[in-house]
Amino acid sequence: MKALQAVLLSALLAVAAALPAAEPVAVRVEVQPLGAGEDGTRVAVLVRVAPEDRGRIGRNAMVRVELDGEPAPGQSPLWAVRMADDGSARIETLWPPGEHRLELEIASPSGAERGLWVGTVRIPGIVERRTGDGAPAAAPEPAPGPPAVERAAPEAPAAQAPAPPRTEAPPAMADVPGVAEA
Repeated sequence: MKALQAVLLSALLAVAAALPAAEPVAVRVEVQPLGAGEDGTRVAVLVRVAPEDRGRIGRNAMVRVELDGEPAPGQSPLWAVRMADDGSARIETLWPPGEHRLELEIASPSGAERGLWVGTVRIPGIVERRTGDGAPAAAPEPAPGPPAVERAAPEAPAAQAPAPPRTEAPPAMADVPGVAEA
């Protein structure tokens, strides 16, 4: 079935390419990691069509997604999507971790209206922990931070006690060398 979809969409896009070029549909793409998968990272690809172009695409659209110039491993590059009222569609898929060149094209059912988004995306490698029976483990609690250490405010230097009073008289000036008494 996917092969038939791919052939039909390829034929549709080839016909659309032969038609006079229309102004491209404005599209924005966001990629969000969802968690670990068997052979990569589960991601959500959110496609948004600009409000002024939503009528040109319509409710049903074809989306072509390529990573590094080819379909993601084990997947068809073509997706049939139903656009939400806000002009968005969400595709959930599995991609290998790393930095990739993403190329996403959206087309109306007739192929006459199209938009293209090209950019670099970074997919994190997410490792999902499993319990002894193979079920996904609950998310671990965050590690506690270092224990709070209460420190007393630095003490003010102790006031110096006044010097003890002298019990002896200062030396006479005559006893100090180099000083003569007047």
